[in-house]
Amino acid sequence: MAAAQDLEMSQMLVALCSDDKDTRRGAENALAGSRQLPGFASRLAAATTAASGNTVPSRQMALTVLKQLVKDHWGDLTMDDSAAVRHVLLESLAEEASALRGLLHACIVHVCAAGGQWPHLQERLALGLARGTPQEATCCVECIVALLDEGGKEVASSLGPLQAALLRLAADESTPPDLRRLCVEAHVAGVRTVVAGSINSDETVVAAAAG
Repeated sequence: MAAAQDLEMSQMLVALCSDDKDTRRGAENALAGSRQLPGFASRLAAATTAASGNTVPSRQMALTVLKQLVKDHWGDLTMDDSAAVRHVLLESLAEEASALRGLLHACIVHVCAAGGQWPHLQERLALGLARGTPQEATCCVECIVALLDEGGKEVASSLGPLQAALLRLAADESTPPDLRRLCVEAHVAGVRTVVAGSINSDETVVAAAAG
């Protein structure tokens, strides 16, 4: 049963990527009818991974659909589905395909925005910064930048404990130059987001007092 459902998911993703309008429309209708069913989000998340055997275009489509699903319907997912999505996103943090990482990070941003605290994400990011390979550390820093740029003040504040690790990695002479630069950019983005949030809060307070 599970194998048949996984095959059906893979076929739908291929059809969504099709240049044929009718094929694509049929897949879109199938997606609309099943995306909120229990178990769908779990299978979709699994289809984004290299282990699924899907091609990069199919995985890219899966991440695109998952991003929209998480953004619009996170609160409607079952506990099992939301846990499965979080697990896959965490395990995919060090994704090697650059074409997929932006979408992966966007999914993580939406989960953080809609799902509240995610301690395991911060733990995984901290581990990647402290002990990861250059590739793993780079992926973690890219994810932090996405969270700071798009996650809002609360998400940015929750990443405060990672700022010291970013600076340590940037100061380490063994860190590749591109990664050192990215660490500095992430640190600056964090400071900028928190400062901007503080200014907005102060303006709100002043406006309320004036009113």
